[in-house]
Amino acid sequence: MSLPVLTTEQRHAALAKAMLARAERAALLVSMKSGEVGLAAVFERDDEITKRLQVVRLLRALPGVGVAKAQAVMEEIGIAASRRVRGLGPNQRSALLERFGAAVAAAPPIVVDDRADDDRRDEGPGANAGHRSE
Repeated sequence: MSLPVLTTEQRHAALAKAMLARAERAALLVSMKSGEVGLAAVFERDDEITKRLQVVRLLRALPGVGVAKAQAVMEEIGIAASRRVRGLGPNQRSALLERFGAAVAAAPPIVVDDRADDDRRDEGPGANAGHRSE
């Protein structure tokens, strides 16, 4: 079966649609990584962007979850590596929610140390090692 021949306008429309879908998917993943959106909220969504998202990418977007942890949890629960959110069963969803449901609340706040380097140079053990105070 060969691919259908598209006109230039059809090809441009398809490219624009794909670009929009990628942007929406990226925005969802960024909001998950920042802790604004949790796993339960994603499961409640009923749009094609969410349904077509791979579960491994969804898990990796959670704060504190990397490649190894996502793969280990999916294997433990019995979720195939190629599974998409649409294909998750109710038991798999509840197992993921049980495991990561509080991930948003448990995410530690980001602390930025904005002191200048000059303020930190005298800190730490041995900072004044060559000087005796009398």
